[in-house]
Amino acid sequence: MERRKVARWVLMAHDRTTGNDEFPMTHEFLAMMLGVRRARVTIAAGQLQKAGLIHDDQGCIEVTHRPGLESAACECYGVVRRAQDQMLGSPLILKATIATDAATPQVAAGSPPHT
Repeated sequence: MERRKVARWVLMAHDRTTGNDEFPMTHEFLAMMLGVRRARVTIAAGQLQKAGLIHDDQGCIEVTHRPGLESAACECYGVVRRAQDQMLGSPLILKATIATDAATPQVAAGSPPHT
């Protein structure tokens, strides 16, 4: 059961990255969020890595096969993801918006824009 929950948490974190497949996430953090012992998270992450779905190394997780990871996650991930997409828009659209906003220079209030 922890394997499915770990897969869900990794997917949720991956959804919130801005185009990166690798992000910081420790077994200790996952254990705390899931309410289980760290050793169980380590076993679950090892199973996901052995299946080729993630690469787990020293506090960083890399998603290497997202479709497989989605299949390994509990079904609630898909339900929550679809509801979130309906309410907030697709994560791909959100990621593109974030990237565009980050590249757009900000003008301080009251100062004329540079031309």
